[in-house]
Amino acid sequence: VGFQFQGTKAILKVVEKTKPEMMEPLSPRNLIAKKKAVVHDLFVEQGEPKVKPNQYVRPGDILVSGVIGTEEHQRIVPAKGRVLGEVWYESNISVPLVRTKNIFTGETKDEYYVHIGNLPIKVWGFEKPEFDQYEREDKLVKAEIKNWTLPFAWNKVTLKATEEIKTSLTEQEAAELALEMSRKALLRNLEPDAEIKEENVLRKRVEHGKVYMKIHYTVIEDIAKEQLIWQGE
Repeated sequence: VGFQFQGTKAILKVVEKTKPEMMEPLSPRNLIAKKKAVVHDLFVEQGEPKVKPNQYVRPGDILVSGVIGTEEHQRIVPAKGRVLGEVWYESNISVPLVRTKNIFTGETKDEYYVHIGNLPIKVWGFEKPEFDQYEREDKLVKAEIKNWTLPFAWNKVTLKATEEIKTSLTEQEAAELALEMSRKALLRNLEPDAEIKEENVLRKRVEHGKVYMKIHYTVIEDIAKEQLIWQGE
């Protein structure tokens, strides 16, 4: 509320107060390991740490306990924090030394269809395209009246000519590409804040026109997950 005088007038200004969002109370819980790892570091906000850096843990081991205090004065709280661990992964990947891909040549051909229900009827573009390889692009426009969709549609089909080209890679180029592909595949399956600490090629061989590689990774990631503490059990 704001209050001020302007001459003989008293001006009162009222602004709605925005209340902070209420946090839902957390249930009593432990933080336990969700995978095999060596503890790298701990950041505990609440609870009693049960592990130390460089300690090996298995799935289900308690990392941070929600039971705090002495036996005479125990309290059960929701354990909060992060436990970073070193986790190990292996990847097997192969990359061909000759790669084939399609590129667009720039040639196109348009065809037009009227759809009645599920039946497409060509109304334009009957001539056969002058190219054999192509990709098809559909632009379907449905007939609508207000909120009603009618059983009719107009479809413009564009055939884009493609050409197959082959590129050759050296063994070194194929190995570098395999490392890049393997690293991206691993990161897609990790939490966004996970970090690859080490990357080691365990085995590499060339066979049947491909480079085969086995790669070992050491990853730093959060290994903690919640485990509810059921009181009274």
